[in-house]
Amino acid sequence: MKTTKLNDYDENLPLGALTIKQFKELMLDIQNQITFPPAAPEEELLKLKEVMALLKVGRSTVFSWKKQNIIKSRTISGTLYFKKSDIIKLINANS
Repeated sequence: MKTTKLNDYDENLPLGALTIKQFKELMLDIQNQITFPPAAPEEELLKLKEVMALLKVGRSTVFSWKKQNIIKSRTISGTLYFKKSDIIKLINANS
């Protein structure tokens, strides 16, 4: 049974009935049919001290704004980060 396309396989045929080569071909065909959305460009992240310096505010102000949802943050491995684009938008909106 020589097949190379997913549609060529009998859907009732157990996978165990395929040879290793047929199984690999099947998996490659499935992989080629899957489309993934393009990866988003990596967002530059800033640490708290960088945000404080850019905004020229203290730590308590940043945390107050964070609590009021003026700025968003995320914690990665215990470190607080802010999206640089969000901080730039905040600066531009208030200038």
